[in-house]
Amino acid sequence: MDAFHFCENCDEVVTAGRNNCPRCQVGLPSATDVVFVDSFEAEENLKISSDEEVRQKERQDVRETLISGKAEKCFLYPYKLTPVEHLKLAEILITNWGKVDSKSGVGSKFWLCPECGRHLPYNPYEDKHKKNIQRWHEYHRRLCTGDVIPLVLAYKFETDVLILNIPSRGDDKRIGRFVFSPTLVTLAEALQVGAHNVLELESGEISSFVRRSAPGVMTDQIIFYETIPGGAGYLDEMAKRLPEVAIEAMNRLYGHECSQACYLCLKRYANQKYHSLFNKDLVRDILFLIARQELVSAQPGKIGDGLELLKEMINHRINGTDETIKIYKKGEIEEPLRIALSKFDDLPQGQRDYEIKDDQGRLVTVPDFAWPEVKIAVYCDGYAIHANRETLERDAKKRNFLQSRGWVVFVYWGRTILKDADGCAKQIYSLYQERKKKKI
Repeated sequence: MDAFHFCENCDEVVTAGRNNCPRCQVGLPSATDVVFVDSFEAEENLKISSDEEVRQKERQDVRETLISGKAEKCFLYPYKLTPVEHLKLAEILITNWGKVDSKSGVGSKFWLCPECGRHLPYNPYEDKHKKNIQRWHEYHRRLCTGDVIPLVLAYKFETDVLILNIPSRGDDKRIGRFVFSPTLVTLAEALQVGAHNVLELESGEISSFVRRSAPGVMTDQIIFYETIPGGAGYLDEMAKRLPEVAIEAMNRLYGHECSQACYLCLKRYANQKYHSLFNKDLVRDILFLIARQELVSAQPGKIGDGLELLKEMINHRINGTDETIKIYKKGEIEEPLRIALSKFDDLPQGQRDYEIKDDQGRLVTVPDFAWPEVKIAVYCDGYAIHANRETLERDAKKRNFLQSRGWVVFVYWGRTILKDADGCAKQIYSLYQERKKKKI
């Protein structure tokens, strides 16, 4: 057995003995005992019980976590506003907390005897299985003198890891005790699909999970890891070719028509718990921005450098000290996009400065371009101007307001528009045709 602190504030996991979380600095809860299972012993069943005949699928509380501070080497890929950390031989901890309780949303853990390893297959606090529990204890006492205790099953291995840092969209949703961002969950799966296609991998060789941000922090993280212990170098290639991965993800998501997600793009058996969160419309603009990134070279670094670099990039935009970004005059980037949009004869001219109001008639937001008949809103140079925490939070609320009412929101950096206005316009045009056909 081993023990870990699982931070309830930011989902960080650290070995027992710490008082505060190294990531969010909040006090850690008591350590949780976990058991690493090395082998199983089969039991003979000569007949199927009534319980087996009516057995239904159970949802298990399985959690994937990155153990803090464990990595042999770290390399930083300083992509603009999407910096990536590549960790060599970091530790991934996968835990199973047992059957999910329908009321609390938390796993009920596994009742195991630490002496002999036998498993009590019933919750000892459930009266409906009282007789079965009693018979199990009688059988167990004939073989062992130990007592069953609630434990978490665990599996730990070293492998290569990528940490993608991005500005937060602030669209968290709570499912039971867990908090997920639909944008982040969708982006993680989309880039995972793109990486499998670009690198020609078998399904499941790269996996991913979302790392919850500490409250008040306007940055998010996605963790990608190789499922092969020791790693095989796939994530090094993914980091080097991140724009290509994003392009392939876009081809996979938007090369067919579906509502939010389907089994041709994002859905698969292994990610069923996220199906209700997937929405490919949420990541159209961020995939496009990653796809238009310039390639960068790896730099030696340490764990956390990507997050600090992202914060630094945002602060440079707040202070106006980022030499790679200029504050554009009104119309300086909107006009090239308007000209590019006008090349599509069957695309109506987007309404400029269209006012979107709430149900009480209060002004909520004014996109730079809008097609209200199909609910498409376009904003130019969002991060360059709107980069402080308060404005990011307001922008996130506005975006969430629009998306809750069926709008698709595009936010383009000024330099992306100037570099590829036709590409931006094509993305808008394609979505317009798709939504017009659906009569949204």
